[in-house]
Amino acid sequence: MSVRMSSNSLAVPLINSTVDASVCGKDALTDSYGWFVQMLLAGLAFGLLILKRFCEPKKHRRSWLVWFYDTSKQGLGAMIVHFCNVFLSEAFKGDPCTWRGVGGEKEGGGARKGGEEEEKEGGGARKEGEEEEEEGGGARKGGEEEEKEGELKKNHPALLGNVSVRTIQHRLQISLKLPTRHAAKKPLLTEAMKKKRLSFCKRYRQWTPEQWRKVMFSDESTFRLVRMASTTVRRPSDVSRYHPKYTVKTVKHPDSVMVWGGFSGNKGRGGLYFLPKNVTMKGANYIEVLRDHLLVPYAIHECEVFMQDYAPAHRSKVVQKFLTDNNIPVLDWPGNSPDLNPIENAWNEMKKAIAKKRPTNINELKQALTKLWVEMDLSYFTKLATSMPKRIGMVIQYKGNMTKY
Repeated sequence: MSVRMSSNSLAVPLINSTVDASVCGKDALTDSYGWFVQMLLAGLAFGLLILKRFCEPKKHRRSWLVWFYDTSKQGLGAMIVHFCNVFLSEAFKGDPCTWRGVGGEKEGGGARKGGEEEEKEGGGARKEGEEEEEEGGGARKGGEEEEKEGELKKNHPALLGNVSVRTIQHRLQISLKLPTRHAAKKPLLTEAMKKKRLSFCKRYRQWTPEQWRKVMFSDESTFRLVRMASTTVRRPSDVSRYHPKYTVKTVKHPDSVMVWGGFSGNKGRGGLYFLPKNVTMKGANYIEVLRDHLLVPYAIHECEVFMQDYAPAHRSKVVQKFLTDNNIPVLDWPGNSPDLNPIENAWNEMKKAIAKKRPTNINELKQALTKLWVEMDLSYFTKLATSMPKRIGMVIQYKGNMTKY
């Protein structure tokens, strides 16, 4: 590092420079004043490095030992470059200040190198923080996400060969704003299914909310006594992932009940029916459900059309004949389209409420479901029915793919 450097030092020629001797003497870099300035600047740099450590987030702050190794490596490199500069300046025949251009370049390079070292230093701090978060972060990231970063490293060995997977994850999250998120679970759609969804939505996109209020929406859903809890936990790194407190309890064959229900935007909830245990919905028993729990509510609600999904039992000839005989027109509903059926939202709300109540047997579960169904407000069902134009518009926008609903 050169001392007494003018502000335009980089513009000074590197060789054959004619500089006034009064600007810089022969021993300017090694006299008492020169050494004083150099030590002052070194002390200032060292102090800034200490300050830099305290400015690091507590979560990622390095220990003093790690900090010492990082800074000593940087300081050693800077000291070697600096003393080479001093030696060359003293050995040059003439004014040593003619080397201040080189010194400036060295300093610029040193600054760049120092910046790189500081960046590595910061990276070391982050890496250490990442190591500390590895156990907790592992709880948030599944094996699939880990594999993706690993594949990035494998596919780009020249670029990422010496970079840890944790660092790649960190850069994706912080620098590129790509944090790991849980993927939404949606039904798989074939191209034929997407075309049917698009065709349905284009056919009914002109319907008004008032028309959708006159539709009786229906569906079946299964409610279980034991509902799977979230698989994401926050666990200290020194605690085993198999500690009972941090494991999700599962039951191989939990008791459950299948429920059929219907509602309209005009009058709200309709009939609710519990299928007997070990009985699946087929054409014959589905007709019984419709006779006992659809015909009367359909008339009371002043509905004009009936909605049912594309399940095999619903499409059987005996069911189609029953609906025709009772003058109930049916929407030609596309298969695998729970996002279009607003009753799915009602089922989901009921499942959340049941998970909080935690019934212990099937009778308690049925009683809780009946109570929840009766207490659901008319305005909620009206909101669900009148959301159909938005749902249809979104399916068209997404070209038949699944939507957020």
